[in-house]
Amino acid sequence: MEFSGLTFLGSTFYDQYDGTTRVGLVSLTAHEVSHQWFYGLVGNDQVSEPWLDEALAQYSSYLYYERYLPGDKEWWWTLRSGSMHRRARSTCSYTSSATNRDYMNSIYRRGAEFVQDLRETMGDPAFLAFLKEYVRRYAYQLAKSRDFFTVVQEFTTADLMPLQETYFRQRTLP
Repeated sequence: MEFSGLTFLGSTFYDQYDGTTRVGLVSLTAHEVSHQWFYGLVGNDQVSEPWLDEALAQYSSYLYYERYLPGDKEWWWTLRSGSMHRRARSTCSYTSSATNRDYMNSIYRRGAEFVQDLRETMGDPAFLAFLKEYVRRYAYQLAKSRDFFTVVQEFTTADLMPLQETYFRQRTLP
């Protein structure tokens, strides 16, 4: 669980730690520490738009593996994103009737997939510049989805409507 300047990890993760990097303790630590930026530094309404911090923290965990543990990044992607999100009832949005599994699939897993697709659409230099500007501009403020997409559009000429339709429209998946 994240708090501003503080992260808690349950003892179960420590008990299961086997000294390798392919364990929940490492990936969860990267995710929770990422909340110091996405939730802590750049705030958001965690009830109505939880994807703004959870998807970015989840994807930041992937960026950690990509940068520091590149041999394990595919393992991370399969474990933390992978195909489980396809069972989600909605896209990157929350409904009060969602189960915990639905929520995890929609917000965390599907959210990470959205951020990856956004990165691929923009290209690495533009995507990384966007993230830096987003954090700079909304530090110590509450950002909304429209703020996120406003900054994104400053760094790409790509048509993002197909991504938004895919990830942010309510629908039932088979």
